[in-house]
Amino acid sequence: MMMDFKDEQNGNHQRAVNHFSELLIKKLSHIVMRNTGRHFVSLPFIIAIVPSHTAGRISPALQDVAQRIVQVYPHGTVYNCLTRTRTVPSAHREGGDRSVAGHMSSISTMGCNLQGRNVLLLDDVKTTGGSLTACYYLLETSGAGVVIPVALLETANYEG
Repeated sequence: MMMDFKDEQNGNHQRAVNHFSELLIKKLSHIVMRNTGRHFVSLPFIIAIVPSHTAGRISPALQDVAQRIVQVYPHGTVYNCLTRTRTVPSAHREGGDRSVAGHMSSISTMGCNLQGRNVLLLDDVKTTGGSLTACYYLLETSGAGVVIPVALLETANYEG
């Protein structure tokens, strides 16, 4: 289903977007903030999306999921504050660098006021977690409040 999600030309693309949106919307209703005891979605939050390996690109499917979340949870705002500043080789197709440092050198927060704001950090697939972790650190060092990283899927680890 993730391949359908990633391929906008695929006939099952919209079905995959619907599926992952529904799963995430349901899951978010159960996240409780330890410091307040309140549900994450009952407080103001922004949704930041982990950028693609291509400079300036964010997955339209993830954008769609983010928009659906804020339709259900009106305290949320989609805020594309993370950007890939230069294109890097795709990790899964071209064997690109998966390290946190590699991602941090090519992703930045552009002129974002994140001071104390709660953030839902959204990614499609987590393999090593390098890009998700790099974005987490970038948001944190930019002054974000609570950052909740979420990947729709995690690839299996076949190493022994």
